[in-house]
Amino acid sequence: MNVLDINSFPDCVEKFLCANTPAYLYTHLKKLQEVESIAEKLPTKKLYKICKEALEVKEKNYDSELAFYISLIALSFKPYSETFECLQQLKTDLYKWANNIISLIIEGHVPITEYGINVENIPKIISSQEEPKETSDTAISGTIILKNIPTIDLPQGSSIDSITSDTTINIEYNGDKKND
Repeated sequence: MNVLDINSFPDCVEKFLCANTPAYLYTHLKKLQEVESIAEKLPTKKLYKICKEALEVKEKNYDSELAFYISLIALSFKPYSETFECLQQLKTDLYKWANNIISLIIEGHVPITEYGINVENIPKIISSQEEPKETSDTAISGTIILKNIPTIDLPQGSSIDSITSDTTINIEYNGDKKND
C-alpha cells in the first residue's frame, strides 16, 4: 500500500503507539494537524479508498492499521452527508478499534435537525386599511414577547401607534384565534 506513507505522520505514530483505548486514539489523532491536513487535501472518496486498501492488505501490520485509522479519522472532518455510507461500509473486526472509532465519529456528528437554531419571528401587523408590514416588538411600548406568531389583526381604523392598553388585538396562531 503506497497511498499513505506512515513515515510522513510521526505524531500519529507516536499517539498510535501510546494509545490504550480507541477513545484516546480518536481524540488525539483528531487534534493533530497531520490528520486535519490530509482531510483537507484528499476528497472523501480517496480517504475511503485508503481505508478499504488498508483492510484488503493480506498481512496486517501496524503500518496498514495506522493508515486505516488516520484515513478513518480524516473522514470525521468531512460532512456527515458525504461520510455516512463510507463509515457504514468500513465497519470491520479486522482492526480491533475500527468499530469503536467509527461509533465515536458518528456520535461526533450532529444531524442538522438537532442543531440549536435561534429563529426570530417578527410579527406582521395587519390593519384593514394597510398592507402587511414588518415591525419589531420594540416599536410597542412595554415588554411584549411574541414567539412564532405569524400575523396580528389590528382593529379597523387603528395602527401600531394607536394601540393602548384598552385595544383588543386578535392574534392568529396555528389557526386558533385568541384575544389578548
